[in-house]
Amino acid sequence: MLTKPDIHALLEQAFYATAPKEQHDAFSLSLNILGAEGVFDSMDAMFFLTKVDDLLSEAVGTDVVLTGDDAFSRETTPFRTMGTLAEYIETLYAQE
Repeated sequence: MLTKPDIHALLEQAFYATAPKEQHDAFSLSLNILGAEGVFDSMDAMFFLTKVDDLLSEAVGTDVVLTGDDAFSRETTPFRTMGTLAEYIETLYAQE
């Protein structure tokens, strides 16, 4: 299982692997992933989320797909900010 610090580090690692270098200083849990103020356009957001899936799969030892029906059936998107994504991952994989 993953701890909050594990999840935050994983998101940061995925961000650094997919965001342009000039954006690296922008990482925080309040950083918008999508939308007008988002750090990623739609294609780059998919690259980022795929990287998160890959890193999570390695960490938990099973295939992970965060962009499944559960994510999109929620009242608010878990992909709004790094913090909302971290919370979503916590609900799925965090250590109790």
